Amino acid sequence: MENLFGINNDIVKLALTNGIKVKKDGQFVETPGFISLTYIIQYNKFVLAYGSGPSDAGYVYVDKFEEDWILK
Repeated sequence: MENLFGINNDIVKLALTNGIKVKKDGQFVETPGFISLTYIIQYNKFVLAYGSGPSDAGYVYVDKFEEDWILK
């Protein structure tokens, strides 16, 4: 079943339970800490937020699967 992003819900579930890699400098690298699904009202988009603290926190848009992030 797909969600409103056109992404299979199972992919989002796997991302939240197993982790993701994010694209940095052209390569996908492991993300630290916890991952959560968050809505950013200013962008009207859902993101996967990650990090173990302020120094390594970040986010990727859910609808950019395989462009900006992949499953771990």
